[in-house]
Amino acid sequence: MQIFIILHKIENQKEMSKQNTDNLSSKLQRYCLYQARCYKDVQIKYKQLNGSPEEEKSVLASLEEEGFFDDLSYAKAFAYGKFTHNQWGKQKIRMGLIAKGIESPNIENALDEISQNAYIDCARSICLNKLKSIKSNNKKELLSKVYNFMIQRGFYSDDFIPYLKENLNKLVTCTKF
Repeated sequence: MQIFIILHKIENQKEMSKQNTDNLSSKLQRYCLYQARCYKDVQIKYKQLNGSPEEEKSVLASLEEEGFFDDLSYAKAFAYGKFTHNQWGKQKIRMGLIAKGIESPNIENALDEISQNAYIDCARSICLNKLKSIKSNNKKELLSKVYNFMIQRGFYSDDFIPYLKENLNKLVTCTKF
C-alpha cells in the first residue's frame, strides 16, 4: 500500500511539473511574440517566472527551434531601432548587443544593415546640431565638447572629425560673437 502511495505521489509531481512547464512555455511564447527577443532576454524572463533550472535549456531550445526568438533578428531590430530612433552610432550599438550576449557575426550582420550614407548623414547632422548648441568661441573647447559628445553617442571619430573640422571655422567666424 505504501509503495502505491509513493508511486501515486511521484506521478502527480511529474504531471504537475509537465503542466507547469507547459504553462511557463506558453507565457514565454507570448513574451516573445510581443517584440523581438534574444536568448538572454528569454532566459531572464524564464528565471523571473521561477522556471526550474533543470528544464531551462530544453524549454529555451524548444522555443528557439519553434522560431519564437532569434538572436540575429533581435540584433537587426535592436540596431535599426537604436540608430533610427535614438541616433546611436555603431560603436554604442555594438556595445549594447554585446551586453545582451549576441555573438559577433550576428552583431556584424546587424550593423551591415545600416546604410552607410544614412549613417554618415546622421553623424553630420548630430555634429552640426551640437556645434550650434555650444556657446563658445574657443575652437579647442568646441572641438573637445563635440568630439566627446559624438564618441559618447557611439560614433567613430573617422565618421565625423573631417566634417567637424570643416564646419568649425565657419561656425566660429560666422555665428559666434
